[in-house]
Amino acid sequence: MEPRIVDDSGFLTVGLVQDFTLDDTQPIGKIWERFAREMDSIPNTTGDRCFGICIEFDETSGLGRYLAGAEVNSLYNVPKGMAGRAMPPQRYAVFTHSLSDGPIDQGLLEIRRYFTDIWLPNSAYKRAYAPDFEMYDHRFNSRNMSGEVDLYIPITEK
Repeated sequence: MEPRIVDDSGFLTVGLVQDFTLDDTQPIGKIWERFAREMDSIPNTTGDRCFGICIEFDETSGLGRYLAGAEVNSLYNVPKGMAGRAMPPQRYAVFTHSLSDGPIDQGLLEIRRYFTDIWLPNSAYKRAYAPDFEMYDHRFNSRNMSGEVDLYIPITEK
């Protein structure tokens, strides 16, 4: 389960934001359901990439904010009730989860544990202070929940 190291040039995204807790991540699934219904109202989309971004997270309280969004080329004309976010350039360790190996939530949790407990201590990197995110593209089929999803975890050299 070795990651690819990617220097991402940054991107813009528009979507829906939802609060969640580590004890209750069900709101994340519900925001994706709502996003699927409202996605066509987002102007300036650029292709087939969608993102699930943990835009805020407090490790002490376990409270976080999650954005389910589509890639766009402009943050102008963000639909009412949605939010836009500019993700700056960043280096990431990118892990791919195949849904044939299990559900998304379980797979991403296992990747995060592997990253923190095994990969990171044995690498030349440390965790960067930036949001991590899931990237869904043409390899992912939301209708039957199959394919692959990438988890981007921000890193910097030690």
